[in-house]
Amino acid sequence: AYEDQGQKDRALSYCIESVRLSPHYVEGQYNLGTLLLEMGRTEEAAQHLRQAITDDSRFVRAYNNLGKALLTQGHLEQGIGLFGQAVQLKPDWPEAHYNLGTALLADGKAAPAVAEFVEALRLNPRYAEAHMNLAIASINLGRTNDALHNFAEAVRLAPDNPEAHFNFGLILLDS
Repeated sequence: AYEDQGQKDRALSYCIESVRLSPHYVEGQYNLGTLLLEMGRTEEAAQHLRQAITDDSRFVRAYNNLGKALLTQGHLEQGIGLFGQAVQLKPDWPEAHYNLGTALLADGKAAPAVAEFVEALRLNPRYAEAHMNLAIASINLGRTNDALHNFAEAVRLAPDNPEAHFNFGLILLDS
């Protein structure tokens, strides 16, 4: 509740206390790690997210957020591996496919990234960010028409997103 109200420091003290009282409480480790990640304290976040995975090897959200923490630290291959594990554990979760696609795209692997974005959109056709990243991956593969379609869809789904409008405008200029 404190985090939702923007009182992250106060929320942090309660998360720390939760983990102190019960170090193997998976949700406590996950919540602390996730909050630290949001606060930009990625090294500490990674420690708590790793602990959550150690205590419950099927805790898919911890794999996902640990992947985000490692990407932030520049560990692309490790992030890709963790997102891949999240996809294996929960193949019907669009966010896991989106994150795996984003990491693959950052690693210069546009073709497999496209497959992940397509799957994320199959699971959630209204996923504007997946449309944007699919468009970027499509550009990398020389598929301008696909990019145009996906940028247009991103703008339609997220009309308040300036990045979507900017990218759509750029692709229109090149068309």
